[in-house]
Amino acid sequence: MREYIEFSEITGFSKLFIDYIKNFEKVSEFYSGDPFREESWEAIQNSINNQPKVKNKLIKILEKQNTNPKAVENIKYLKGEDCFAIVTGQQPGIFTGPIYTIYKALTAIKLSESLKEKFGYNFVPVFWIESNDHDFEEVKYVNFINKNKSLSSIKYNPVSEFINKPIGEILFDGEIDNLLEIFYDQLNDNDFKPDIIELLSKCYTKHTSIACSFGMLMSILLKEKGLIMLDPSDKELKSLAADIFLKIAENWKELNTINIQNYSKLKELGYKPEIKIRENSLNLFYHISGERLPISVDNNNFIIGNNKLKMKRQELLDNIIENPENFSPNVLTRPIMQDFLLPTISYVAGPTEIGYFSQVSETYKFTEVKMPIIFPRVSATLINNKIKNILKRSDISPSRLFTEKDLLKDKLTEKFIGQEITELFNKNRKNIEETHKEISSAAESVDITLKHGVDKSFGKIFYQFSKIKDRFEKKIQEKHNIIKTQTEETNDFLFPNGKIQERKLNVFTFISMYGVKFVLFLFKEIDIYSKSHQLIFLEKLLNKE
Repeated sequence: MREYIEFSEITGFSKLFIDYIKNFEKVSEFYSGDPFREESWEAIQNSINNQPKVKNKLIKILEKQNTNPKAVENIKYLKGEDCFAIVTGQQPGIFTGPIYTIYKALTAIKLSESLKEKFGYNFVPVFWIESNDHDFEEVKYVNFINKNKSLSSIKYNPVSEFINKPIGEILFDGEIDNLLEIFYDQLNDNDFKPDIIELLSKCYTKHTSIACSFGMLMSILLKEKGLIMLDPSDKELKSLAADIFLKIAENWKELNTINIQNYSKLKELGYKPEIKIRENSLNLFYHISGERLPISVDNNNFIIGNNKLKMKRQELLDNIIENPENFSPNVLTRPIMQDFLLPTISYVAGPTEIGYFSQVSETYKFTEVKMPIIFPRVSATLINNKIKNILKRSDISPSRLFTEKDLLKDKLTEKFIGQEITELFNKNRKNIEETHKEISSAAESVDITLKHGVDKSFGKIFYQFSKIKDRFEKKIQEKHNIIKTQTEETNDFLFPNGKIQERKLNVFTFISMYGVKFVLFLFKEIDIYSKSHQLIFLEKLLNKE
């Protein structure tokens, strides 16, 4: 069962994203085609560059990185001229991170199957593990609903600090065992728990990298779907990208000029660009002594980090040719590297990423890399039967909570406060309003300034009256604990920490309720061609809740 809610009714979705979904013509100049129009797909198929030299080496790297039989089968399809990649990606969060990571993967897989059926060619899903990223703070948290039905947030706390270190190079120390024990202790005690323990204990072990654990877990969860995992930190893969690194470094000034122009154009159209453009940035990172540091330009000198290292122009270019493994792209150039290496027909992006791509459209043209069709990932909120019943008893549609966050608390309070007290407050407020109207009218006939004073004084009376009503409600809420528990349980599940569910909760919230089969259920239920946020009810899995 599924319901829909417009993105414009949900806080946190940008104007650009909403126009991309609903009014594509307004932003079409920044993209390669409307993902919801069949002619966009027909047009782009003839322009994808299948580079035999790069592709043959890439396939060997992918075969080395993937062991899942279905994924290996899909890698073989890439050898053909009639095979295209549906790519998505994300930083390797612990236990896969927020559930939108799973939505990205499932969207890419389902889109691949849909396009293959529609056009007859082979389309394979590829997940780009952003292992070069160095924002460790962003990936070390796991947020989930625990066995007490409340929100838990646990984090991996390694003994050593990791500052500017690429996530793909971070190896778990003994603290991963502590994290697992804390997680296991808070899981539902049911038939699914032993399988979860076995799965995570296999993927998350001491001396294994965060990226490797992530890739292994994603492969197992989606083992029947042939998702190809790609780790771009691979030394051989970066050798294949050396040409694109060179083009970026040699033309940094021209690239920044067009990036700034694009930035200004977006602002003129009333959009808020996601990425701030730095005029002296090379838009590449340099890896040195375990750190990933930005490269900037100062009087033809290339500055690594905060003056940690300086290079002349030719020295840096020679370094790219000789040691491409020392470089990685930034947010503006990662898509270029990705689509230079892969025969990408489409990239499955989240709402913020769709904003990123609006800023790199001209970079694609400059580097002569074909920009893929940017396909929006599924956006969804999952509703289990308990939450559905709580809302049903209060006659609340789940979609209303997206715009009226306190509605459930207000409804429950109203229920327990009693009709007599409710009528008492309503009657007396009406009396005060009538009294105010009479006295204000009389004051106006005497002097307008007197009327203003009367209105101001009654404003204070209304404020105090509301405060008295609030005190009644607060005491009712304290007296009836069910108001607090049901409100908190619902908000933790649907809006953890005030965010929409997909941006916070981990997939194991649901696997711990329904088992690993939940992922397959989700694959079947999501509507990838929807232009709205989806509310997916988990009633079909009720027997295992």
